[in-house]
Amino acid sequence: MKTDNSANAPELFQPYIDAAIVSGDDELQCLLEVEKLRALGHTPNYERNALLTIISKSKKQDWKEVLAIAYQSLSGHYIANHQAAEELKYLLLAYDIYKDWDYEYFIHKQEFIYNIAIAYFRADELETANKYFNMALAIPDSFIGASQLNTIALSYTNAKNLDSALYFYDLAYNFAKDHKLYRWQNIIAGNAIGVFIIREQYDTSLALSFKILDIAENNLGKKIQANLLSTIGFLYLKKNDLIKSEQYFDSALLRYRSMKENWYYSEMIAAEKLYRRLGEVKADLGKYKIAYKYTDTAKLIRDSLSIKVSAVKLKEIEKDYARSKLVTAQQLLELEQKNALLQRNLLITIVIVGGLLATLIIGFYRKRKDLLEKEKNVAKYDLKASQDKLAVFTNTIQEKNKLLEGLEKKLTSYESDEKTVEYAETISEMQGSTILTDDDWIDFRKNFDKAHPGYLSRLQKNHPTLSQAELRYIVLAKINLSTKEMASVLGVTAGSVRTTKSRLIKKIGFENEDELKELIDNL
Repeated sequence: MKTDNSANAPELFQPYIDAAIVSGDDELQCLLEVEKLRALGHTPNYERNALLTIISKSKKQDWKEVLAIAYQSLSGHYIANHQAAEELKYLLLAYDIYKDWDYEYFIHKQEFIYNIAIAYFRADELETANKYFNMALAIPDSFIGASQLNTIALSYTNAKNLDSALYFYDLAYNFAKDHKLYRWQNIIAGNAIGVFIIREQYDTSLALSFKILDIAENNLGKKIQANLLSTIGFLYLKKNDLIKSEQYFDSALLRYRSMKENWYYSEMIAAEKLYRRLGEVKADLGKYKIAYKYTDTAKLIRDSLSIKVSAVKLKEIEKDYARSKLVTAQQLLELEQKNALLQRNLLITIVIVGGLLATLIIGFYRKRKDLLEKEKNVAKYDLKASQDKLAVFTNTIQEKNKLLEGLEKKLTSYESDEKTVEYAETISEMQGSTILTDDDWIDFRKNFDKAHPGYLSRLQKNHPTLSQAELRYIVLAKINLSTKEMASVLGVTAGSVRTTKSRLIKKIGFENEDELKELIDNL
């Protein structure tokens, strides 16, 4: 991965390039120029024309090493512009040149082959990706580390080859352990635990969870510790050991509460899951009063997550309405202009062609005019429908927001005061409330498609491996939501949104969020 030092690449390489020019060594000059461009990183402003010039010259002069590196560098331009087919084309052109070279001669060999594997991995061609991953691993070099090994393991996991996945998770974990990369140990172990859970190897999952918990207690934050305790509670639940499951779920809850007061506002997803599972365990143990309390708390959190979506959705509907109104006005203006142009052309045609064709042309004009009038009426009808929809949605949101304010006030009382009357009243109101339906996100997608025709289709065509969470992030970023607003819409924390953004930047192959923003704005 490139660092901020890549910004100094021109200054670092230029003295050597100048020296090559003075000495008349054209091949060395081109090689240094290519390496300078590689050091700049994968950005939309990649010097594509400079690379094409170097490629053309290298072909004529038969400079194979320069040509291989130039092809590889040009693939970076297509990564930045989300052209996966072109990216893979130039990666493979480079590979055809260097594939038989010794790695000690061509020091980029392992890195370049790994990049081919990543390209196939992004395209969900997992069998081919794993072939190139193994080719890269067969080269005794130092490019492959914890991150790369974890990616290889994920590829095997997605391909349902779980034995190979666990093998590479083990390699990745040991690498992270040897280099004291504690967060990578936690990430890799979490992925491996997921595989063991799929295989219902709960004892193995527990052993690994306890190992990571010990590391987290000494080196990582309370949130990670609480997550691990909750995972252990879940594993004991799968083993039907309710006593230990309760013990670790309770410990997880205490650890979350030690983070800060009202911790569940920033960790709503984890809180809902933990309260729900605690309620199940407490009920199975016959502790019905506390089970009912936890179960109802989980429901309240779910409802709160849903209602917070509505306020942001209202703003987006308003924006969509404004855009729709503008588009409709533009359509009406275009129709008026077409009508005026048609009338002018009709008069000219009548004068030129003469009376014999006049009847035919007038008939055509009248039909076309009727069609234009119908199109204008349809546009006006769509605008009126949008206005009615906005009015209904606004009234609904206002009513729901009033209900949310009441629920949140009672939540504070509920958490701190267990008086029977107040408790029963709060529970009754919470259970009688239906905040939002499951169709809200579908409606939002329909409105978005009206405002940005073809945007989602192009996005999914260019990046078919994007998850639903990543697609939703891009859609919300397109309409200029802040991280906090996205968190409210998606029902997650702001930290989760930032994690999705970071994972998205890495998956697409960008170096920073400015590149991602340019993609979102210009797709």
